[in-house]
Amino acid sequence: MANVTNLVHDVLPVLRDFGLEWKIFVVDDPPMQADARKKVFANLGRDVHLLGPRPLYAAYRVILASLRSGERNRRPLIVLPGLMHPAGAVGNACGFIEMVSQVRAAGVSLPHTVFITVSSGTTFAGFLLAEAALRRDHCPPIRIVGVQVYPGRGRLRTLSLIRWTERFLELEGRVPAERIEIVSDKVYRRFGSYTEEHARLSLSLQKDPGIKVDPIFGAKTWSVMESHGSSGIDDRPILYWHCGYTPDWQIVGRMIDNPTVSAG
Repeated sequence: MANVTNLVHDVLPVLRDFGLEWKIFVVDDPPMQADARKKVFANLGRDVHLLGPRPLYAAYRVILASLRSGERNRRPLIVLPGLMHPAGAVGNACGFIEMVSQVRAAGVSLPHTVFITVSSGTTFAGFLLAEAALRRDHCPPIRIVGVQVYPGRGRLRTLSLIRWTERFLELEGRVPAERIEIVSDKVYRRFGSYTEEHARLSLSLQKDPGIKVDPIFGAKTWSVMESHGSSGIDDRPILYWHCGYTPDWQIVGRMIDNPTVSAG
């Protein structure tokens, strides 16, 4: 993982609930001052290891930990940043299908479009796999728009994970590549950066309607939804899918030259 992540705060409680042993390695990217970095990852446990900026060294540490786990007759599983693994994609696919089931049970129209944050692409890939499966089961098509929150090859990562999962599960059908719809913008700049507008939007959403959305990830997706969400072709609703929250986003912002906006 990198310094800026909301995933570690969400995953650790699940690992603990299931009694799974784990080690998390965090690369110093984007660079942060040591004291601030320790504060961001404080109280998460002794098996969160803060490494330097070298990804190859991080890979070495991960492989070494896996080998040592195997020596203790464990069954290690290496999961890439963002839970990039078919199991991660399947988990997100199940979440999407559960949403559809709950909406149908409530007698509410299915969303026309779902807006989802794209970082590693794991959630996005899972949603596209689920939507394709539902479509084959005669569910109305649901447009899924991914918002890439920092520069990178989001489309390639998503497509690669989809194809990996299809092979992993030995699926007969394939998700058409043209359904991978990603919105990006140069204003998102490097990993972990955000604008003053995104920071203000985060604070505004926390006040009303009371949703905690950080400017590193979620506020960028929300702003895209606001600018594109009214272009639906029918009366079905638009859905914003919340992907977690970075509690210390203002600390991270100060460390990587992002604007800091006070709650007042």
